[in-house]
Amino acid sequence: KEFLKSDNCDTKCGLQASCEGKTVRLKGIIDEDNINEQNGTFRITDEDDENYYIDIAVDDGISEEIFSKIKDKGGMPVKTEGVAEGFDMPTNFTCKRGFFLKASDASEIIF
Repeated sequence: KEFLKSDNCDTKCGLQASCEGKTVRLKGIIDEDNINEQNGTFRITDEDDENYYIDIAVDDGISEEIFSKIKDKGGMPVKTEGVAEGFDMPTNFTCKRGFFLKASDASEIIF
């Protein structure tokens, strides 16, 4: 929650936030309903508020290693590290900037 609400990530659609492109470390809970090995992503939620979450995109070269590591770990606390990347999320009348982490090393996933 602190990462997503920080001044570093506060920007308008179409603009790059200062947190983008930087390596960040986050901790959260693995969302067992949002582990998608086919798409190479999984989600962690805030420890105190599951309405705050961030998706972790896994590099193809390490996806098998990471997904075997997180298998059956849904609901467990985890620490992860990756490069923050942003994207625009337009809705009917507004737009907000969304973020995900790009994980490139299985050792960045720590239980």
